[in-house]
Amino acid sequence: MRKPESMRPIRSAVGGVLATFLFATMPIAGAQAHSFSLGVSADGSDLPTALDSAIKGILLATRERDSHANETSDGHLGGLDVFLVPLPTEAAADIDGLRDVNRRPIDIAVLLGPGSGDDQDLSQLDPQTVVVRPGRIVSEPTEAGRDFETRFMTAYGLRPNRAAIEGYNAARRVDLALRSTNGVADRPALIDALTATADGIEW
Repeated sequence: MRKPESMRPIRSAVGGVLATFLFATMPIAGAQAHSFSLGVSADGSDLPTALDSAIKGILLATRERDSHANETSDGHLGGLDVFLVPLPTEAAADIDGLRDVNRRPIDIAVLLGPGSGDDQDLSQLDPQTVVVRPGRIVSEPTEAGRDFETRFMTAYGLRPNRAAIEGYNAARRVDLALRSTNGVADRPALIDALTATADGIEW
């Protein structure tokens, strides 16, 4: 039996509402997370000091862009909220002010110093963690370099040491990489973006 013509607009409207509901509740392909975790490992004769300095340098970078009031993370890199995780995790007890030192999995791990990244550090990483070294640091006393030293001293009341400089440089590289990849989901693209800045970046 043929449906009356008057019923067709009603069925069409119901179908449109149902389609809209289904579309709205479906996961969007390629959607990116709004936060990521950044593991930090350092080495040296005074490991706690080196790790603390590196994290101070990274924190300075996380507050340069995209910061806002009532932060719930440790700052921003690449437009994303970032949570810093000292490695090994036990070292977090000596570092104050971080939001979530037990956050897992670790999306990116910064390994500073020639001896970092030993079995103890790497055992806490996920197989998909992207590992990055600080990269080459331009040694010339540029205006940007002097500005970094001034801002570091203003923030922490001391001059930045090598670990702080390496941490800051690594964070700036991570920031640039994430802005080009729109997040941490595309691991190969993220690795390529980090590799592209290994020979040095301008501050």
